[in-house]
Amino acid sequence: MSAILKSGGYVRWLMIILFATGVILNYVDRNALGIMAQEIIKDLNITLKEYSYITGAFYCWAY
Repeated sequence: MSAILKSGGYVRWLMIILFATGVILNYVDRNALGIMAQEIIKDLNITLKEYSYITGAFYCWAY
């Protein structure tokens, strides 16, 4: 175990896991918004143009 810690293998795998988790969350988030778009528009009683402002602002804030 100490050989792994000294070689930096632990930190390397931790960074890979954190990066992969971020990629997966980004993928799920974008797909969920796309799938739920019609329900969100109907529930909030907004137009497609207004919805695009909301998602555009969200993506600019998130990235």
